[in-house]
Amino acid sequence: MDNQRLLRVIIKQGFSFSFLKESDIDLHKEFIKRNWPASTLKSDYNYNKWKFGDRGNGEINIIVCKKDNNIVGQFGLIPLKIVIRGQVYQGFWGCNFKIDDIYKDIGLGAAIDIFAIEHYPMIMATSPSDESAKYKKRLGWLSIKGSAILFFPIKIKDLLKIKKMPAVVGKAVDVVSYFVDPLWACFLNVRLRMYKENNWSYTNQETIVDKISNRKTKLKVPYILHDKTFLDWRTKPPEQAKKDIKYLISDQNQSYAIYSVIGKIIYIFEHYYETKKDIGSFIKFLIKKEKNRDTGLLKIYANSESELRLFKSFSFIPLRTPNEFFVYSQDNLFSGINNVHIDIYDGDGILA
Repeated sequence: MDNQRLLRVIIKQGFSFSFLKESDIDLHKEFIKRNWPASTLKSDYNYNKWKFGDRGNGEINIIVCKKDNNIVGQFGLIPLKIVIRGQVYQGFWGCNFKIDDIYKDIGLGAAIDIFAIEHYPMIMATSPSDESAKYKKRLGWLSIKGSAILFFPIKIKDLLKIKKMPAVVGKAVDVVSYFVDPLWACFLNVRLRMYKENNWSYTNQETIVDKISNRKTKLKVPYILHDKTFLDWRTKPPEQAKKDIKYLISDQNQSYAIYSVIGKIIYIFEHYYETKKDIGSFIKFLIKKEKNRDTGLLKIYANSESELRLFKSFSFIPLRTPNEFFVYSQDNLFSGINNVHIDIYDGDGILA
């Protein structure tokens, strides 16, 4: 079935497609309550307006599917700028895709995708479900290799508890960790003793912007543009979603990092290390500075095999499955491209 025919079939069944507007707030809250019952931000209109951007005419970049005067599906799109072969292009990150359970398996997800690619010239989506990936490929989306995801354990207990587990297993982990964590702390002290944490210091956004620009222009793969406009938006969400974001530079060279502590994890949003010593001193600095916040893990992305090997040499542990994302471009801009440089705070990373 061709794209337009499928869309017409879905519409004939009483479904309609539009963009979220303020008059939909009550309907949208009910939809979010059904599908993300623990989330408060996903139904906050002002937060969504900040996250997804204003389309004008009172609409924001969330596609909503309605039936019988109810919202039954949605697809959010976050504006981005991407540099491909030296040229800057406007695109969107697809995220917060959801359909009411009773309407699954009728082609509604594909119909929302079809509506999206008719209205957005470029869309990138991270780690879609297997079912979603299948119909995306049929619609012309390409699969692109993403970054590797790594964790550095400050406490073994928190590494073992990354995934949810039954209470009885969690208690067993606590018992084992009671003996293992002190040994691990000793290992880290020995492993990092040659590095000086005072090589790093806190700085401001303006200094980081220049360093990011100098670094990114040297990349040979496409990358998401992190200019002042991006950082002003990404690091300054509405009050109800604010995070304590910190900027670091190395005193001796061009190394830098942006990070935030959320729960027990220190998320390294963006980073660059000019020397191997900078990585060791960076780890030591973070462990010392954030020890009073009961942090147990560092989370970071590696965007090349050499970077991955380097982090692993410092005891970072990669997840078995790296990031995978799908891209759609009306102008086939990703033809011949095998990977894109992605950082943790790109797309929907660490957002509601």
